Amino acid sequence: MSTSNNDQSDSTELTRLQKRIQEMEQQIRHLKVTEAMLTESREHYQTTLQSIGDAVITTDKSGLITGLNPAAESLTGWDHTKAVGQSVEAVFNTSNVTTGEKTESTVKKVLESGQVVTMANHTKLIAADGREYHISDSGAPIRNKEGAITGVVLVFRDVTESYMMREKIRVNETNYHYLFEHNPHPMLVYDLNTLKFLAVNDTALVKYGYTREEFMELSVLDIRPDDEKEKLMQNIITSTQPIQQSKYWKHKLKDGTLIYVDIHSHSLRYLGREARLVVVLDVTERARAEQELAESEERFYSLFNDSPIPSSINRSTDHILTEVNLAWCVFFGYTHHEAIGHSLEELHIIRADEPAHHLEPGNQENPTTSMEATVHTKSGDKKQAIIYFNQLRAGDQLYLVHQIVNITERIEAENKIREKDIQFRKLSANLPDMIYQFTRKTDGSYSVPISSEGIWNIFGCKHEDVREDFDPIVRVIHPDDAARVMNDIRYSEANLSDFTCEFRVKVPDRPLKWIFSRSTPELLPDGSITWYGFIANITDKKNYEEALLKAKEKAEESDRLKSAFLANMSHEIRTPMNGIMGFTELLREPDLDSDNKNNFIEIIHKSGQRMLDTLNDIIEMSQIEAGVVSINPTPVDMESLLSELTDFYQREAKRKNLILTFEKPARKESIIITTDESKISSIISNLIKNAIIYTRRGVIKVGMHSRDETLTIFVSDTGIGIPANRQAAVFQRFEQVDISMTRPFEGSGLGLAITKNYVELLGGNIRLVSVENEGSTFYVELPCKGEKNSRAETLQNEKPIEIKPAGNSISGLKILIAEDDEPSYTYLSTILKAERCEVLHCSTGTQALEYCRNHPDTDLILMDIKMPGMDGYEATRRIREFNKHVVIIAQTGLALTDDRAKALAAGCNEYITKPINRKKLEELIYAFTNAKKK
Repeated sequence: MSTSNNDQSDSTELTRLQKRIQEMEQQIRHLKVTEAMLTESREHYQTTLQSIGDAVITTDKSGLITGLNPAAESLTGWDHTKAVGQSVEAVFNTSNVTTGEKTESTVKKVLESGQVVTMANHTKLIAADGREYHISDSGAPIRNKEGAITGVVLVFRDVTESYMMREKIRVNETNYHYLFEHNPHPMLVYDLNTLKFLAVNDTALVKYGYTREEFMELSVLDIRPDDEKEKLMQNIITSTQPIQQSKYWKHKLKDGTLIYVDIHSHSLRYLGREARLVVVLDVTERARAEQELAESEERFYSLFNDSPIPSSINRSTDHILTEVNLAWCVFFGYTHHEAIGHSLEELHIIRADEPAHHLEPGNQENPTTSMEATVHTKSGDKKQAIIYFNQLRAGDQLYLVHQIVNITERIEAENKIREKDIQFRKLSANLPDMIYQFTRKTDGSYSVPISSEGIWNIFGCKHEDVREDFDPIVRVIHPDDAARVMNDIRYSEANLSDFTCEFRVKVPDRPLKWIFSRSTPELLPDGSITWYGFIANITDKKNYEEALLKAKEKAEESDRLKSAFLANMSHEIRTPMNGIMGFTELLREPDLDSDNKNNFIEIIHKSGQRMLDTLNDIIEMSQIEAGVVSINPTPVDMESLLSELTDFYQREAKRKNLILTFEKPARKESIIITTDESKISSIISNLIKNAIIYTRRGVIKVGMHSRDETLTIFVSDTGIGIPANRQAAVFQRFEQVDISMTRPFEGSGLGLAITKNYVELLGGNIRLVSVENEGSTFYVELPCKGEKNSRAETLQNEKPIEIKPAGNSISGLKILIAEDDEPSYTYLSTILKAERCEVLHCSTGTQALEYCRNHPDTDLILMDIKMPGMDGYEATRRIREFNKHVVIIAQTGLALTDDRAKALAAGCNEYITKPINRKKLEELIYAFTNAKKK
């Protein structure tokens, strides 16, 4: 039982295995069939892919290329084996045609959307070798049987040719529309059936005067005059030509104006209608010109036939006469019939052996030619004539117009003139200037048939040079005068009026000359004009006139500057006077406190000092202009002088927070020069004061150095500087850096002019170096001639100036004040009485003289110079006759440099100018009375 069961079990297993084997065999057969089908399908797919016209690229779902067909290889430039496994963007490199920017990947769009994606036609493919194609492309997803995306198939094609065709069509349409709209000529499109306008360009709107809407309501008949409408309709109906050109139609504008036009038109389909495009050319001006030409030709023939000048027309090819006028027939003795059809040679008018026979017509540059010739009449008479040749073209034929001017009488007259020329030259040989005969010939050229020997002195040429040619004279006329001279000649020629002209002549290697020419014209029978006249050398006269003009301009400029100067002086005097008068008035206030009182007094003092400075400048400048400045040379220790002046202006500099320094020379020797101490002091003072005035902040340096025999003094500052274009002006009289009424700095502006004059009087030179807004340095260079001493020797030889020591008094002195001005006397007496002096007063020179005779014990006289009757100079001289010891100090408003010398010469001990400084006065009185006591 057991064995039987086992056998049965084995049999069942065997059966199952056999069945399984059969199933597997069947599956294998099915797989082989399937594989064969797949192979066949793959081969079919590959064949299809390889043979399809479009380019195909396949990718996996990562965008990596799995295949591409030959068309894709050709367009991308990639080999299949190299492309597989590459990203699609590396192989399929596309950009926008218009912008050039890289386009978004089609494969990426398909993978993201899962949809078919079609790209626009403005895509450009850039192949691996740089070639570019316009393409259209689309991408579609590849799905498996479950519908999942396993890749993308990208299909594209080269559409470059069709793209270029479309682009060409688009450009053509754009160009056509542009040409239509921007054509400079009116363009019209009208319907051949209704004759209504379908389109017009902007030029037509402007030309005809209608709006576009108005034009669209019109027909082509509406712009034609009534007399042409029937002709137009007949032309439209009968014309079979697609392109037409018509001349001289008339068109009517909106305002009714008629214009002549040429029409160019052709048939076309426009908006589905049979139409005609018309281009309109306005030829109104041409039509008028042609009409005028016809009228001109008519006038020409009328003038030709009626002209009194013998004239003829002949062909240029064979010289056959085609027309002659009546004057020609009379001149030569031939009838019109005898002349026409023959040449001048055949008629023996011009002989073959004579120069005129060889005359050729002019070229394009010079179409008119003329020459003198001998001509022969029918009777055999010889005549001298000028033959003018003018070209005349009629169609393709070139003609020559001959005009003949009889100059026989002129030639005879010229021969007679030449005979007299020798006599004329003998008469004119000794004339200093020139007489002449000047001629304009009938051909328009000029010559000087007769001229005296003076032509060589005037124009540098000989008579023979200009007998037939005017050019040698024209060449030496100044280029700026040549056109004017010729215009004056032509005016005299046209009006037969006297020729009068002044002009310049420049002969090489000679100075420029001014010439005056005057002549009278005479019209000769042959039409030429001759002038008889003279030429004079007026160079000296012109130079004198120019000098006068410059002097006048200089005087006017001086007047202008003086006016500006006077305006400035008015300001510089009235402004401080305003302070003096105003604050004097305020001092009268009864309740004025001491602080305000002191402040007002200080302002009055400053205003007075400012006005005094202005007056001193005016006086010094007046003395310079009058030429009465004298030099009083004395030895001057320059280091001491510069040091004293620097110390003197320290207070003024400190008020403006400026640093004022004196840079002492490094050498041990003192520099002593012989010069006028007062003037050198004035020079340096002016420069330091200017530096303080024009410096807002910084440093002012004063110094000196010597080299060879020149002493250089400098004053430098860090002020406003002087513009380069005004640096020379600051030294001029009546000129300043700024002469306007808006100057920010006070002062007369005469300081530098005075300084420059003083420097030059001392034999020196002044110069400046300045940069605007940075500062200026003034250099004064004076001759020193080696005058140097050691510092110790100099100090030893110097005598100290004794001034009033502090605490000493001048009390007890008997002082006579000779002063006719009551305020001045009151001022002086107040000062002296405060010092306990005995004060006496007289108001004339005579009174002063009598007082001194009667009071010989008088200690000191303050002598005013200008007093009624006897002046201070005379009174002093007379007092000195009997009193040699009394101290006399001149006190005056005269502040010129020489006034001190005059006072000392009259016998005064010293001189002090008004307004009188109290301290200085007391020092002077003390110095002289103390010395007298000693």
